[in-house]
Amino acid sequence: MKVLLLSVNASWTHSCPALYYLRNAVSELDLDVEIVELTLKQNSSEALEIFCGKAPDVLCLSVYIWNVEYYKRLVSDLRKLLPQTIIVAGGPEISFNPGVADIINPDFLIIGYGEKAFRDLAEQRFQSEEKVIQGEQIPLQQIPFPYTEEDKTLLKGKMIYYEASRGCAFRCIYCLSAREEKPDWLSVERVCADIDKLLEFQPKVIKFVDRSFNQNKHWARPIWKYVIGLNTKVTFHFEVHPDLLEAEDIEILSNSSKGRIQLEIGIQTIHPETMKLICRHSDWSKVKTSLEALREQTNIPLHTDLIVGLPGENRQQIIESINAVLKVKPHELQLGFLKILAGTPMFDYARQHGYIWSETSPYNVLQTPDLSFQKIAHLGKISLIINQYWNKGDFRTVWTKAIEWCEPYQCLEQLLQLNLARDGALHSIDRVSRFNLMANWIEQNLTDGKRSYLLDALNWDWCSKAGEAWYPNALKASAAMDFRKERYTEILDWLKNEFWQNENWNLKRFIVFSAASNLFCKDYLNGYTKAVFVSVKDSVNAVVIYEKQF
Repeated sequence: MKVLLLSVNASWTHSCPALYYLRNAVSELDLDVEIVELTLKQNSSEALEIFCGKAPDVLCLSVYIWNVEYYKRLVSDLRKLLPQTIIVAGGPEISFNPGVADIINPDFLIIGYGEKAFRDLAEQRFQSEEKVIQGEQIPLQQIPFPYTEEDKTLLKGKMIYYEASRGCAFRCIYCLSAREEKPDWLSVERVCADIDKLLEFQPKVIKFVDRSFNQNKHWARPIWKYVIGLNTKVTFHFEVHPDLLEAEDIEILSNSSKGRIQLEIGIQTIHPETMKLICRHSDWSKVKTSLEALREQTNIPLHTDLIVGLPGENRQQIIESINAVLKVKPHELQLGFLKILAGTPMFDYARQHGYIWSETSPYNVLQTPDLSFQKIAHLGKISLIINQYWNKGDFRTVWTKAIEWCEPYQCLEQLLQLNLARDGALHSIDRVSRFNLMANWIEQNLTDGKRSYLLDALNWDWCSKAGEAWYPNALKASAAMDFRKERYTEILDWLKNEFWQNENWNLKRFIVFSAASNLFCKDYLNGYTKAVFVSVKDSVNAVVIYEKQF
């Protein structure tokens, strides 16, 4: 019997661990099991061609919020082409959303945890009178490591998802874990042994999918220590609850080398009254202190989250949250939008309080008692501006000083209006255009010394990642380019003499920076007015000062 385990992932770099768990659950049975992972970019006809070519007896669908619409389009055609194929469906969208199950209409539905239920169904050769099968939670420690030697080629260079715990101690009303039983953890020893196995697959990132990795500090800390002590270039991604971070955690994480660990930190809101409504316990003053400590004492990129549309929260409160979080200077801020997920307490709350939301995935909120659709749509544009002008990391030096002189949201709003005036797409703005528009924003909204300082900061940011020796027109850097042209041979000879040992430096591709602001010279150049940025492979550019001439 040929069994095909299918997932449609958001990107080719992603993988679906559920398929690997299910494969291992039936590994001892007389079945020909194959994993197929597609992406959303592959059209339905391409997917149908793959299935028809393989002609499985059983097709198992792993249905999530990001692929449910794809499956809705696919299954009706699949039924016509492969009428004898048995379809089994599971995953969050099947477990909690009856409407999805009705549309996909599989032969068997597995609700909740799938390993044991899938094994039981397979032992019956997928012939059971029970069409809806309730999954049973078994101890995570009893579930074997999901990946095998044959997966190495498939997973190399990808983001591998790893589940070290299931469930969550918290009951945030918008989360599917709000109604789960108490958390279940693998042992620390098992996790460390599994990490060693995962590294053999040569992934790009190992992403721990635990809801709140640090909900048990005595469990999380030794794992962090183990990860930090490894000799590898692989990045490890953890989602953490910021309120639970303590000084000991910061001290451990401060030992992490650059690029080893990423932290995703769910803040959601800074307002205690909103926290109470969503059953989330958090103290912004404590969170702020932890974020500042992480920013100052570690090399770890901080990805922070806020949610638009939470109960009782209006536009002004959301703006206050944006301002507060950005003033801590995280590397990224994701301004997300509340998803009204069937099966969560938020779904019931939304129906009772007159929320309006999309009936199609990802079920984004459209209107709340406190936010009109127009206000939510406008905040959607602000989220795109955050992605383009903050999260890409092109303007670190500009933002460092700009948010001291004006409120971050005000800056974002002004940048939005400049971008709307250019009549271009907000989700995709090329780097040169972003720098030109940022220069325009500085010219229009800052005066005198502040303007001069931020224009220098903008040029500095350009030089730190510039691959060539030119500047965008709006940066008005003709003096720096002329200086490079006049002194090119002299400066290049000096660079070769002083830095010849740095093999990854492309000395010929240097760019000259020239400052106009005395304060900027003091802050960044030790009082000098010029610097040289040198292109460095796989890194931001190196900056050096030619003291003899600058």
